[in-house]
This record gives sequence, C-alpha cells and structure tokens, in this order.
Amino acid sequence: MTIERSDRRFGARRIAATARQLLQASTLCTIATVTPRGTAHANTAYFAWSQNFELVWLSGPRETNSRNLLANA
Repeated sequence: MTIERSDRRFGARRIAATARQLLQASTLCTIATVTPRGTAHANTAYFAWSQNFELVWLSGPRETNSRNLLANA
C-alpha cells in the first residue's frame, strides 16, 4: 500500500469531530514517555477526556511513566 501526501485542507471543526470520534471509540490509550537514558517506555492505561481534549489517566507516583514525566515533562 502506498501512502500519498494530499494538499487537501481540512477545517478545524472536521479535525475536532474526527478526534472526538476516535476518543469515544476506546477507553484505553497508550502512554509513552522517555526514560532518563533516552529510551522509550510505553504502557496501556484507561483514560478519560473532556470536550476540550484534556486527557486524564491515573498512575501511581512511583510508576515509570510518572517518574519519567517528573524528570522530563
């Protein structure tokens, strides 16, 4: 399958509506952070979101993703 770049423009409302559809389709997300050594760390978590696209998930302060975000927001 070939991926082709398009010059077609999409309005902000259409992009927002598509993003909302994608967020409503799942209760799980993948959270990816970078370790102090520069490697990726990813895990799956339940999340919630607002109509303003604020994402919320719960993670303990000792979890790898929490520590990575504290070190490198």
